[in-house]
Amino acid sequence: MKKNRNKKLVSKKYILIATLISLAALALVYVLKINNYYPFSKKQPSSQPVEVTEVNKVKYTAAIPSEQLTPSQKTQDTNTTPSATTTTNAVSIILNAAGQDAKGGPVSVAAKISGVTSGTCVISLGKDAVLKNYSTNIIWEGSFYGCIYGVPFSDLSAGTWILTLSINQGSSRGSVSKSIMVL
Repeated sequence: MKKNRNKKLVSKKYILIATLISLAALALVYVLKINNYYPFSKKQPSSQPVEVTEVNKVKYTAAIPSEQLTPSQKTQDTNTTPSATTTTNAVSIILNAAGQDAKGGPVSVAAKISGVTSGTCVISLGKDAVLKNYSTNIIWEGSFYGCIYGVPFSDLSAGTWILTLSINQGSSRGSVSKSIMVL
């Protein structure tokens, strides 16, 4: 009698375990299907427009005439007539961020760089007769090289500043300037 009862308990355990494994497998297939995992979903991409959300409160506006570059200023140093002994390679710099996210906060500077993979970014901020210089290393950002720096608000005064980010690494050079408002 006892052997028969043990066989029933063992077979019930196997049935319970098999049922739980089956339910887990079904749950996994369901999750993969609703997440559009390739083997389980043939769902076409939505033609609905994607809603754009604002990431920060920085408002960029066109430069006013007093902020525009004069003919003597350069946005990027591109030596088109190299000397016989040296050649200058242009560095491409794209400012991803240049400004404050909040009043009284630091001035965030972030740039994507191509043309160099190491060296230093020099960040210059000028206003009236005041010039502040900062430097940071060029770093690998996961899919591109770049520079990131936060200029402390306490180093600056309120008003319009000209931010210039420049790179001078060996024979590679480049710079970019932007007018920013510090509040």
